[in-house]
Amino acid sequence: MKIKNFFEFSNSINEQFSLKTSEKVLELILKYLNSKLGTLYQLPGFETIKKESGELLYGIHYIDNEGNSIRFNWDLKGKDSTEIHSVDFFAPENMFSNPNVTLFLFGESIAKILPAVVEIFKKRNQNIDISKYYIKESIQRINEIRRKQDDKSVIEPIVTKAVKERKKKTRIEEDAEKLLDKTEYADPDTIFDDVDAYVDMVINKIQPSLIICGAPGIGKTYGITKRIKDSGLKSIEPIDLPDATDVEDLDNQSDILNAETDGDWVHIKGASTAFGLYMSLFKYKNKLIVYDDCDSIFKDKNAVNLLKGALDSSDKRIISWVSKTTTNKKAEVPQRFEFTGRIIFISNLNAKDLDSAVRNRSFVVDIQLKLSDVLKRIQSILKYIGKDLEVPLSDDAKNRAFQFLEEASKDKNNKMEISIRTLINFAKIAQSGVPQWRRLMEIQAKNI
Repeated sequence: MKIKNFFEFSNSINEQFSLKTSEKVLELILKYLNSKLGTLYQLPGFETIKKESGELLYGIHYIDNEGNSIRFNWDLKGKDSTEIHSVDFFAPENMFSNPNVTLFLFGESIAKILPAVVEIFKKRNQNIDISKYYIKESIQRINEIRRKQDDKSVIEPIVTKAVKERKKKTRIEEDAEKLLDKTEYADPDTIFDDVDAYVDMVINKIQPSLIICGAPGIGKTYGITKRIKDSGLKSIEPIDLPDATDVEDLDNQSDILNAETDGDWVHIKGASTAFGLYMSLFKYKNKLIVYDDCDSIFKDKNAVNLLKGALDSSDKRIISWVSKTTTNKKAEVPQRFEFTGRIIFISNLNAKDLDSAVRNRSFVVDIQLKLSDVLKRIQSILKYIGKDLEVPLSDDAKNRAFQFLEEASKDKNNKMEISIRTLINFAKIAQSGVPQWRRLMEIQAKNI
């Protein structure tokens, strides 16, 4: 059935939705679906769906030109809806009646499974493996995405956090864990599309924090900072902040710390102490902060405690530092303040090495790519690499360097790191103009 006027399907959609951030959430969902499925139309208003328990769900419908549709069902809790309960998939002939397939979220973030929504919509059935769309928190906490045995139209993910569900694993779940344990990578096109979606949610203040961790040298920083710049946010030039708790070091710092900062986001690189973290959180307390390669803060208990406060889900996120630095009469730094900003962490650590309290307060993407996928990722952004260097890299130099990396990747005895960093170094050699450029690359390959 072709859709001439999608408003004709809106007769039973009459409920208002109360979630404060609903417009931004729905806008991002529709934007993502349109990028993957072509043009979809959002039907006006909200449907009312009554659960068997008597509770009400409120649904928003998206429909394509053929009449196939998706409905996202929100579970109201108090005054606001705090999560999406499920996603229904309808064929044209049974729209507004019984869905062909239902995907239950059970507390999972909709952002994590939007790629699965796309695949189900395309295939029109439940016979898919959507385990690849879920982020591994640790090997022990991965559960199989399984179908509800008494209703094969239902795709039901098990809660991934073991602390929420301690029931004995089934044989199917145990077999699935063994299979997933062997998966050490994700398709780069899929995972970096997902990273963009998560970054958008932080930019639009839907989610306060995001952690992108895993394999070094694959363009994590490039992708995230480009996404932020493309959003139109104005960057802030970071300033040197006191990184020690000596009161004398903080003399005459009040003007710097309390001065209004012009801009929307700041990129902070390198190691930091817990107090240095406190200072940056205070200085940029209402901004988007990107902490890049600041892995030391994840290993400092005091820093982790600060992050717990900064990333808490409560209405007011209060951060405090009580010491002579903040209680002294000469103190220029407050003992406590409210943090209203957002944070994106870029780390080379594995997700399982991060404090669970920090992970649980954030979206987490653990990027683990196999060698061929690292090369695929590098090739996909090759034309952008090295543009910001003092002497920009030529396309010819980068192509020669990339070809060298491809050849090296096929050598089983090669142990050098294949990453964007090594490509840049080799491209510099290729661009130098020396006739023995290839031999110089081979020397570097052995040394690194």
